Amino acid sequence: MIIYNCHTHTFTIDHVPRKFIPRIATWLVKKKGVRRFARRLFPFTDRDLIDRYINFFEVSLLGSQAEVFKKLKGYYPQGATDQSKFIVLPMDMAFMLASKIPVSLEQQHQELAQIAATDNTCIPFIGVDPRREGIFEIVRKLHAQQFKGIKLYPPMGYYPNDARLTSIYAYAEENNLPIMAHCSRGGVSIKKVTEAMLQEPNPLGRPVVKMKAKHFSNIYTDPANYDPIATDYPNLTICLAHFGGDTEWDKYLAHSWHLGDPEENKSWLSVILDLIQKHDNIYTDISSTLFQKERYMDLLLVLLENKKVRERVLFGSDYYMMERVKSKEREMSIKIRSRLGSALFKQIAETNPKRYLGIQ
Repeated sequence: MIIYNCHTHTFTIDHVPRKFIPRIATWLVKKKGVRRFARRLFPFTDRDLIDRYINFFEVSLLGSQAEVFKKLKGYYPQGATDQSKFIVLPMDMAFMLASKIPVSLEQQHQELAQIAATDNTCIPFIGVDPRREGIFEIVRKLHAQQFKGIKLYPPMGYYPNDARLTSIYAYAEENNLPIMAHCSRGGVSIKKVTEAMLQEPNPLGRPVVKMKAKHFSNIYTDPANYDPIATDYPNLTICLAHFGGDTEWDKYLAHSWHLGDPEENKSWLSVILDLIQKHDNIYTDISSTLFQKERYMDLLLVLLENKKVRERVLFGSDYYMMERVKSKEREMSIKIRSRLGSALFKQIAETNPKRYLGIQ
C-alpha cells in the first residue's frame, strides 16, 4: 500500500511573521540550554504541556524545510510492503497583519520545489492568498514546476469566494489541480479586524459584526462558503481540511439542533457532511481532528458506513502542528490504521487520495 498523508507542513519559524510569536518566546525557544532547563524544571512525563511545545518549536527551528521533511518521513513506512507520500502545504502569512516575515513565500516555494525534485515522496502544493500581487502568474509558474495543488487559508482574512480567486479556480479546474482549504475553527488567523473587513459583504448573507479577531476569522472559514464554489466549478476538487475541527466534532456529539434552526447553528461537521452528499467534488480530511482525541474514531467509523462519505475522506495528520497535542505522530497513525482496519484505511490513505490528486 502507498500511504498518502494528505496534510503536512514543513515551513519553519523563518516563514512566520516576527510578531506572531512574542519576541521573548522566540528568543527562549532558540536557546538549547533554555529548552533543556525547562525539561528539568518541569520533569513531567513525555508529551505533557511543556514537553509538547518544546517539541513543536524544536521542529520549527530545524533550519530548513528539507530537515523538517526528513523528520516527517521518519515516522512513516518506506519499505517493500508499505511506502508513504506526503502532500506538503506551504503557508502565506504575509497578510495576517502581524509584521514582516524573514523568508519570503517565493523562497518557501522554491525550497519545497528543490525537495520535490530529488524526492518523489514529496507532493508540493502552492500557498495562495488572493491579496498577493500576481498570484495567478505565481500559480501558473509553480504548476509548470510540478506543484500538484493549491492551499487556501481563508482565516488569514479573505473569503474563499473572493473574486480574485475565480481565475485561479478556473485554471485549477482545467488543469486538475485540487484545492486544500483550512476548514476548522482556530489555527492561524488575522491579528486584528479592520474597517474594510467589517464593510465587506458576507457571501452567505449573514450579519458581519466586530468581535475578537480569532473569532471573526471563522466567518472566512465557514464550510458553507464552498457550496456555491462547488456548484460553479463542478470539476474542481476541493478538500475541506480537518472535517470541521475538534470543537465542531464535540458540538456534533453533545448538542441538538432542530428542523427550522438557522443553518449557522449546525456543527461544521454536519455542514461538511451535507456538502459531500450534495456535491461530487467535495472531500474532507481527518488531519488534526482525529489526532486530537482518540474517542473521535468511533464517530469516524460510523460516518464511514455511508458510501459517499467513505469515498471522500482523506488520511492526513497536520504534521508538525500535532507536536502540540498528546498523541504522537507515528503512534496515532498506527492507531487509526488499526481501528479502521486494512480495507477502510486503504480507502482513506490510498484510494481516495489518488482520486483527489487525479492519479490513475
